[in-house]
Amino acid sequence: MKTRSILSDPMTDVRLALLRAGRRATSRQLANLRSALSYLELGQWLANDHCGIRLQVVGDEFDLFEVARRRTTGRAPLYLEFGVFEGRSMRWWSENLSQPEARLVGFDSFEGLPENWRPGIDAGHFQTGRPPEIDDSRVSFEVGWFDETLPGFVVPDHDQLIVNVDSDLYSSASTVLHWLEPHVRPGTMIYFDEFPDRDHEMKAFNELRARSAHRFTPVAIAHGGVHWLFEASHMSCHSSLPDACTCSLAGRPRSQLSSCLPGSGPMYRDRPVDPWPRTLGWAHVGPPGSYAGRSPG
Repeated sequence: MKTRSILSDPMTDVRLALLRAGRRATSRQLANLRSALSYLELGQWLANDHCGIRLQVVGDEFDLFEVARRRTTGRAPLYLEFGVFEGRSMRWWSENLSQPEARLVGFDSFEGLPENWRPGIDAGHFQTGRPPEIDDSRVSFEVGWFDETLPGFVVPDHDQLIVNVDSDLYSSASTVLHWLEPHVRPGTMIYFDEFPDRDHEMKAFNELRARSAHRFTPVAIAHGGVHWLFEASHMSCHSSLPDACTCSLAGRPRSQLSSCLPGSGPMYRDRPVDPWPRTLGWAHVGPPGSYAGRSPG
């Protein structure tokens, strides 16, 4: 009887088909499926926990840096970058963060990844051998693995913190976020360069959210959701969420979501919205021409 009930289960054929497909799948194809699942999980998280936010959708990482820069109001901001590589991001911040009292610190071994990441991106990838040359006295580098350089790092005085997590790997991102946690204050901004990877940066961030006394609100995304910018606030701060958005978007008629859907109010310009962001209630925002086609530096 047990065998008969198992064979009559309609999911049995589906499971067996998946096993057969898995035998033929490549590592890259499975990585793409995990990435797709990451996007679905992020969309559900936004619908359940952040349905009232005004989430900006911009073009690339430099457009996203500009969003963060405009929110940097301190006189002595501190920019920490974890994963420097050839210095494109650090150079952009050096050229665009104008406060004379700002400090910019890059952390990297410059020996490449400490372990394998994705198919075709193995340990040693991104190796440069030395820090980039940036002509700015405010810029410095901590050379070595994160778990070796962070314990002895003396945090410079600052009045606002911007953090760039471009470490790719879970082990590296987790090390950074554990160290960062006691330094987070309301207004701290955290950027993730390869966020929708449920086994790596996304996993480390979810663990931070679970244990932190702060709330991390997504501010903007770029490159179709590859790059994410978050801002920290006190956990009790929910003033940005409309009363109508205390429940999930799922199953609610669109006519009831006017106060929840970014892009529905007068502050948003009338322009076409990409079909994928529209399904999640997102919209490109800002004055005409903003964040469009900005080149690095």
